[in-house]
Amino acid sequence: MKERIREFGRLIGLDAAQIDAAAHAFDRAPAEALRLADRVRSSGDAAAYVRAVRLDPQAGGAWTLAGALIMAGAAQEEYQALGIEMQVFVHTMSDIRIWADTYRRRTGFDGLGEIRWILHHCRLELFRLGRLQFERGHAPAAPFVPLRQRRLLPVRRGKPCLCVHIPEGEHLTASACLASMEAALDFFPRYFPEERYAWFCCFSWLLYSGNRALLPPESNIVRFMDLWSPCFDYKNDAQAIERIWGHREKRAEDYSTDTRLRANARRWMEQGHSLGMGLGFRPVKGNGCAEICADKKRTP
Repeated sequence: MKERIREFGRLIGLDAAQIDAAAHAFDRAPAEALRLADRVRSSGDAAAYVRAVRLDPQAGGAWTLAGALIMAGAAQEEYQALGIEMQVFVHTMSDIRIWADTYRRRTGFDGLGEIRWILHHCRLELFRLGRLQFERGHAPAAPFVPLRQRRLLPVRRGKPCLCVHIPEGEHLTASACLASMEAALDFFPRYFPEERYAWFCCFSWLLYSGNRALLPPESNIVRFMDLWSPCFDYKNDAQAIERIWGHREKRAEDYSTDTRLRANARRWMEQGHSLGMGLGFRPVKGNGCAEICADKKRTP
């Protein structure tokens, strides 16, 4: 299994230090590593890994990275059983590398912290198809949508939705996003024919309406916003701060301004505004989501 851990690490682009950290962590308790990974993947409860990271960011992070690679190996067997292409597996699991790199930047150690997120990948709940990730999910509920306003949504809470996530990486062009959505139209009916999805939904800092005051209409972020019908904003800036700067400062004037987005976002906050998140929907086939949202908002 240690060699499989190394193999999977190389496959998804981990560097030598990250692979060594995971392999050495596995070596310390191989039987327990296998038992825990199997239990977590089966139950969906990653609390044991979360505790390990909290207690010891160095050893716990490496232990968690090893667990993620073991679970990725188990997921590959299910991919093969379903006939899903190897390219989709590699692209999906490359998120482990993205978050391992993030963990290194945050802590200085080689490991993984976002195991609850990665568990979706390893349980075949989420797939990356091109630029975007698609989660087999449901229309969001509170706190994303205030209780009194849920009737304004174009789809009822809890109904199946393909939840769209945007991984860190290459430029977020509208054409690449549309190509990903087209790929999803083929992928999910092919491999999960019993599931029916009528809507894409996205809950992200990228859909916050205030972004239109920060960036020109031709920017990739605004063009991404144009793909969605916005329904609600949510006043929580944590994701925006993380994605724009990578960490929180005590004062707005302490944030760097070395890119246009950073400069405009800092200016926005210095003027007393806040960043946030937005919830948007897009029909899986055809257009018209904007009209549906508008009609519901006009309904007395």
